[in-house]
Amino acid sequence: MNSFFRKLKIKSKTILVKFFIKLSLMLNFPQLTAFILYLSLAKVNEKGEYKVLCLRRSIFMDDVRAMAQFSGKLHYVVVGREDFKLILFHFLGKENSKKVTQYNYHTSDIGNDGKEKYYQYVKKMFPILKKLIGFDALLYSNFCYIEGQGISRACKELKIPIIVLFKEGMVAPGSHKTWAKKAHEGFKFTQTKLLTYSEEILNSLLEAEIPGVSKEKSTAVGIPRMDHYFKHQDKSEKVKQIVLFSAYFYDKLSFLVKDKKEFKKITDRFDNFHKMVMGFAKNHPEIKVIIKTKVYDKFLKYVINIYEDNFKEKINNLTITNRINPVDLINDSQVVIGFGSTTLIEALAADKMIISFDFSDLIPDSSFDYFKEDSELVNYVKTKIDLENHILNWQKSNRNQEVRNRFLSKYIYKPDGNSSVRTEVEIINIIKDYYS
Repeated sequence: MNSFFRKLKIKSKTILVKFFIKLSLMLNFPQLTAFILYLSLAKVNEKGEYKVLCLRRSIFMDDVRAMAQFSGKLHYVVVGREDFKLILFHFLGKENSKKVTQYNYHTSDIGNDGKEKYYQYVKKMFPILKKLIGFDALLYSNFCYIEGQGISRACKELKIPIIVLFKEGMVAPGSHKTWAKKAHEGFKFTQTKLLTYSEEILNSLLEAEIPGVSKEKSTAVGIPRMDHYFKHQDKSEKVKQIVLFSAYFYDKLSFLVKDKKEFKKITDRFDNFHKMVMGFAKNHPEIKVIIKTKVYDKFLKYVINIYEDNFKEKINNLTITNRINPVDLINDSQVVIGFGSTTLIEALAADKMIISFDFSDLIPDSSFDYFKEDSELVNYVKTKIDLENHILNWQKSNRNQEVRNRFLSKYIYKPDGNSSVRTEVEIINIIKDYYS
């Protein structure tokens, strides 16, 4: 019941904020918009050497909370990124809001009048917002957001630094260059500093020659939220809990696999792997089994439908959820199961046994598989016997720590649990340099 009222309170607050922002826009009153954003402010922590205003994104906020917990030198406050998009769309109008994208923002004249009006409005609004909140810098998670372009332009003139803790680029080995080139066509980096999760991501962005991205404006720092896994190492002797991070690849596969029969073979195997994990739970009531889906209802319903179609009785030790924090699930489990998910990299950081579904005979394109060049770090399974053997013998897995650390270095910069400290040091230096 408490959870219900908390959700209701958050939903009501969101609706009210949107209503009053729309009202302030109708009145063309940037001072009122700034005041509404100030009232909507959320705190991550209570104090720090400098105050940083964050634009909310879910995974990005996990990084911010980790920095507050493991470094604690900065005071973070948060406003909704969607609130700025609402302001931009007001000036673009209904039709242009559909046409303006991150890919054509800098290369097309579509919505130029609305973009200019948005920039002018933000430029009037930010001095008020800065005075009310008292922040020293802005922090958000991608430089491509369309609402961020006008903010960046305004803040440059107002001499407010913007730092991007870039949450993208966690792609399979060998895919970074292609990803950087294709995914950032038409983009520009207009912010103050770019902080990346790894040197490989940074180098691929530099090689892609994205306007504004330079060595001087970019630094690799690691993934702050990964620090949790280096601080918490489970020493259990018996397997008590396993977690499956559910894979739903129907949408992605529809682009890669055009043959209907091949598509069905692959999707049937996805379904069957979920069923295998449920069957393991049924046969081992002493072990807690959790299946974690992505947040949207369609992902949760996908797993629930598999369960209801194949198991008539209730499996008491099985939980299917889209809510539990992945960090807690990984830390509290002895075995982590998945496919093509960055949660497997997180599980490796936590030094857990990793089980991945084997699709090598059905998906020749291995771009989904982070471990294709370091297969010894993961246990591939095709059958329920394989699955059971690996889970029940999880402690017999003898992982080469040198290979593990080399792998992690490719993805999280340094596997030392100090990414939060490195990131905050960079942010503090940027603020000091900017205002000196």
